Amino acid sequence: MTPQNEVTEPLEPWVERVIDRALLKHMQTCPVATRVMKIELRLSALIGFMVGSGLLGGAAGAMVYRAFGG
Repeated sequence: MTPQNEVTEPLEPWVERVIDRALLKHMQTCPVATRVMKIELRLSALIGFMVGSGLLGGAAGAMVYRAFGG
C-alpha cells in the first residue's frame, strides 16, 4: 500500500528542481525549528529544576531525620 501523497509517476527534471528549491527555501525560512528548540530547552530546564529540588528536599529531610535521632 502506497501513501496518498507519494508521487508514483516519473517527473520532469525541471519539476524536481522546482520542488527541491521550494523545500530548501522552506527549510531555511521556517520558524518552527527555532520554536521547537526553545521548547526543548525550557522543558530540559524544568526537568533539571524538578530533579534538583527533589535532591535538595531529600537531603534536607534526611538531615532533619538524623537530627531528631532517626
